[in-house]
Amino acid sequence: MVYQTFEGWGTSIAWWGHVVGGFSAEIRHDYLTRIFHPSLGLGLTVARYNIGGGENPRYHYLTYRAAIPGYNLCRASLTGGRTIGSD
Repeated sequence: MVYQTFEGWGTSIAWWGHVVGGFSAEIRHDYLTRIFHPSLGLGLTVARYNIGGGENPRYHYLTYRAAIPGYNLCRASLTGGRTIGSD
């Protein structure tokens, strides 16, 4: 019999990570502990985060948690890394 092996155990933090990132350091630490700590939490070892890249500032149809600003190398170099159009 052949068994599958796993190299990691994880989740996508694409949308909820965007929301949790705005919380206080204490609450963020609590979230991270509950998710990634091997004995106090779930012990996840892999995380995938959506870096955006497809948003168009003219359209506002995404919910707050899904409205992740995309990274634009040209725009970032012109603004010193500051995100524009997300105010």
